[in-house]
Amino acid sequence: QYFALLKKSLSGRLGKHLIDLVFSTQQVVDSEEHKLLMALRESGLQDGEARQAFYQKAMETLDLEGSYLLLLAHDTYDVPVKAKDGTRLEDGDRVFSYILCAVCPVKEGKPGLSYYPGDNEFHCYSPQSVAAPEYGFLFPAFDDRAANLYNALFYCRKPDLLPEAFLDSVFHTEVPMAAEEQKEAFQEALAEALGQECSMDVVQVLHSQLSGLVAEHKESKNPEPLTLTARTIGQILTQCEVPAENVEAEVQGGAVDEAGEGNQQPEEETPGAESLSGEESGEPEAEKPENEEPGDGADSEEDAEEGAPEETETQGSPAAGVWDEEQTVCTDAYAGVQFTMPEGWIPVTQEQMAQLGGDTAGSLYAMMAVDLASGSNVITLYEDLEETAGILAGSVDEDVYIESLRGQLEAQGIVPGEEVEEKSIGSQTYHCLSAITESEGVVMNQYYLLRKIDSHMFCILITAQEDETADEYIAMFAEV
Repeated sequence: QYFALLKKSLSGRLGKHLIDLVFSTQQVVDSEEHKLLMALRESGLQDGEARQAFYQKAMETLDLEGSYLLLLAHDTYDVPVKAKDGTRLEDGDRVFSYILCAVCPVKEGKPGLSYYPGDNEFHCYSPQSVAAPEYGFLFPAFDDRAANLYNALFYCRKPDLLPEAFLDSVFHTEVPMAAEEQKEAFQEALAEALGQECSMDVVQVLHSQLSGLVAEHKESKNPEPLTLTARTIGQILTQCEVPAENVEAEVQGGAVDEAGEGNQQPEEETPGAESLSGEESGEPEAEKPENEEPGDGADSEEDAEEGAPEETETQGSPAAGVWDEEQTVCTDAYAGVQFTMPEGWIPVTQEQMAQLGGDTAGSLYAMMAVDLASGSNVITLYEDLEETAGILAGSVDEDVYIESLRGQLEAQGIVPGEEVEEKSIGSQTYHCLSAITESEGVVMNQYYLLRKIDSHMFCILITAQEDETADEYIAMFAEV
């Protein structure tokens, strides 16, 4: 059981749950925090003063609700000699000595009665169980099949909840920016640099170019993570006909330097480009010191799953609307809206929508209802901005989306309106773009109600008679 808990502290993905902490040369030469870790390692945890000093740091800085178990282990690993193809040849003369730590919450169970044979009596008891680790670390890191005293590998089950006080006390080194933070910082910096030039066209071209770079890097099988420079981003923006002054601001400002403040890199390199683009990182998995027997790897699929952060039930994802038994009311739980169909209208099934050209790449048609007599209809759909805009999904708001939509409508011969109005469904606010379309001499009004939900653009598309307003159709919706 102890070994299983310790092994969990090496599970998950590098750059997400596993964070590479780097000590400076000065720290390795002469620093309190590095000396303490070395004392624990070199004594095999037999140095009582070093153990007590470490426990004291942990108790003073860890902020966990309730009790917790702090596991600290030392072990040595005979590093085998391997052929170029990875085949294990023989035991080598290199020994990897390391310490492994796991911080595990202790959870209270339900109180109950238990029989105690020694007393021949029943007594009340409250069971306690040790949960999977919240935090953990390996020191030193195991890089290139050898000990790396300049690095430690830190594990956090919930990457957005790092124990900053503990990290500062034990390691006192800068923590790399998490992948999600890199994406957000990149989106914000790019949107700020582009200003009014941030359009869906620019976003989609940039996403396509970055995805191409990631694909090329994967095909090259280069073990080093792909990096991007501000100059590379500038070249792509120039291809998108972004004004030179905006491109220059992007390049000179180092807008894509995601390494974090104070972490200077050659030519403003941006680490982890694969994670920024929404693709799987090309970074090699962490090497583990356990004996290399089947099933022993701490980075197994099961361990990675258990090491992943928990998702709440409220997050959800877009899905087709659910009609009631009478087929008159359709509820979309993700968007939080409910559509009540007028008399004389009929619902359109998912199969029928697919035949009409429903779901396409990056989009999901959630609901459609039609008035067969007049041709009026209502459609609700989602566009996955992370698929169509990639890392720039955060830069695409309703206004940026509408500007792109105008161009698409004009290309189809549909005339969009000049003004964008705000409409409400309960407490929800939508940006409404109107348009006029004509087919076989029949003029119809179209209304596009847009609301961004997380990384999706939710659209209510209304096609109405020439004399009908958007408000008449919005009244068919209610917030749930």
